[in-house]
Amino acid sequence: MSLTGRGVAGELPGDGLVRDPQVVVTRSTVLAAPPERVWPWLVQVGWHRGGWYTARWVDRLLFPANLPSATRVRPELQHLAVGDFVPDGPPETGCGFVVEELVPDHHLVLRSTTHLPKRWRDKEIAAAEWSWSFTLAPAPGNRTRLVFRWRLHARPWWLVAAARGLVVPADVVMSWSMLRGLRRRAGQPAVVDRLTMQDLSMLWPDELGWPQDIGVLGIVEGRELFDHSGRFDVDRVRRAVRCRLPLVPRFGQVVHTPRAGLGRPVWVDVPSLDLAHHVRVVDVPGGDDGLLDAVERLRRRPLDRSRPLWEVWCLTGLGGGRVGFFLRAHHVITDGLGGVAKLAALLGPPVDVAVAAVRPAPSARDLLADNLRGRGAGLAHTVAAALHPVRTSQRLREAWPALHDTLAAKAPRIELNRPLGTHRTLRTVSADLAEITAAAHAHRGTVNDVLLAAIAGGLRDLLLARGDRVDDLPPRAYVPVALHREETGPQRGNADGLMVVPLPTATTDVAERLRRIAPDTARRRRVAHPSTGFVLRSGAIQRALLPLMADQRWANTYVANVPGPTRPLVFAGAPVHELYPVAPLLGNVTLGVAALSYAGRFAVTVIADPDAVPDVDTFTTGLRRDLEALCREAGQRQD
Repeated sequence: MSLTGRGVAGELPGDGLVRDPQVVVTRSTVLAAPPERVWPWLVQVGWHRGGWYTARWVDRLLFPANLPSATRVRPELQHLAVGDFVPDGPPETGCGFVVEELVPDHHLVLRSTTHLPKRWRDKEIAAAEWSWSFTLAPAPGNRTRLVFRWRLHARPWWLVAAARGLVVPADVVMSWSMLRGLRRRAGQPAVVDRLTMQDLSMLWPDELGWPQDIGVLGIVEGRELFDHSGRFDVDRVRRAVRCRLPLVPRFGQVVHTPRAGLGRPVWVDVPSLDLAHHVRVVDVPGGDDGLLDAVERLRRRPLDRSRPLWEVWCLTGLGGGRVGFFLRAHHVITDGLGGVAKLAALLGPPVDVAVAAVRPAPSARDLLADNLRGRGAGLAHTVAAALHPVRTSQRLREAWPALHDTLAAKAPRIELNRPLGTHRTLRTVSADLAEITAAAHAHRGTVNDVLLAAIAGGLRDLLLARGDRVDDLPPRAYVPVALHREETGPQRGNADGLMVVPLPTATTDVAERLRRIAPDTARRRRVAHPSTGFVLRSGAIQRALLPLMADQRWANTYVANVPGPTRPLVFAGAPVHELYPVAPLLGNVTLGVAALSYAGRFAVTVIADPDAVPDVDTFTTGLRRDLEALCREAGQRQD
């Protein structure tokens, strides 16, 4: 028995698997997408995988225990290979297919001998050999002709009769529903991964000479990273990074800016990643004493926009068998908390993670359609806000306290606020995290409050050394606030709000400063902190206002404190002993502090413009002194 649709006669891949078939059924359809867009849907078929794309009523009627068919391409299911098992029923049935042939974008062939009750198979009451083949061929108009064929050889005679009398008629509904489901899914516009407005706000400062790169400086026990001849084995590092890159998909993408009318920039997968460019080695002049200067020189190198915006520099020449590494990425990839998630994903032991298929770049047609949908959604949002004034005003009332705290009060005019240059000076401070935490708890504050109190001490020393007054208007620190709710893990993007905290530099006692700061920041954290995108939804307005940051009056310094990995990491198999964050500066803020907790240590990096803050050591010394003082006080309380 053979049922063949028009124009699909002839041999197809997989026809030789089932010899002497008693039933052959062939169906075909044309999909409004090229083969490379159809293929990802095919390779994720199966029970509790992507399903078979049949209508939900068919699923409920025939397969009530199965999950609904997928409505999106699932990256974790894109790694099908010859020999893999594709389940077609609950695990206890053992029912499913084995992948016999697989040629990406062309054909997929499955074979089964398990589509019978297990008792029949065990007692050899009956047997059935079944093959399914899906063949894709390009069709005019950037479309795909999909041919689906199944062939069956069964015994005894009554099973063949049942197949012809029951299975074939049911297949009319099943195949029609499956092919229709594929048509609907594959015909969807390609997934367009746009940069958010918050992401774009991280790119624009580069044009004004304020590069927004974030990074970490790590120190590892590096003896095993050298080969027997004493040469640093950078290939080993590249292998270690490559095997973990699938955990950080953004590191395999570039920012593509479409032509006018096609919307905001998009993330696009790169066909291949040249790790010889992204992972390199440099010898540090001057050894340990020159380490921070070497990091600063590497930080000044602009990231290549035609490549994924990250790189790892291995830093040799340190004493005691140690090796440094400087991992940096552009802020557009992620904010501080997301950056730590990416760091933890890239540093670790080898993992067996399948590499996701490279997604084709969206076409101009896809981009235009997505842009029109986005503009329609924006218009709908505006109309909804107008039609629901009570809800809109409630959101504004919730955001107003934070906006008022940020913008109403002005920061004092001090020499720290001046146009940024291109160079930076880096200094580091380290403390025991448990002691810092104890100091925070002793004053009903947080680790961030302890840091702010110590920063206030450093600023007091700096201002006094310059002959400035410290008992007038207190300096103000800009403190990012992460706004993430649902999205977590290494793919998380930018979602920052802001909080501005006055620093009580008039007080000499660091414990008293902490007692003042703790309740103030607690109050500020309780109010809603709107993101930049909420305050100014228009990208054109945001971009136009950005140059005004060179003369802003709401903050004097920048402070970022992010929780890092609690367990020790490894870098190409070498234990990571220390991690120090490196943060960017913006506008006329020439002094910043970044802190990172890691494996029981609290690492602080001071970042300064050397032209505006040539006396950065005065600030760093005061910060270190006050951190140590708070830790000592906490220790005495425990004793």
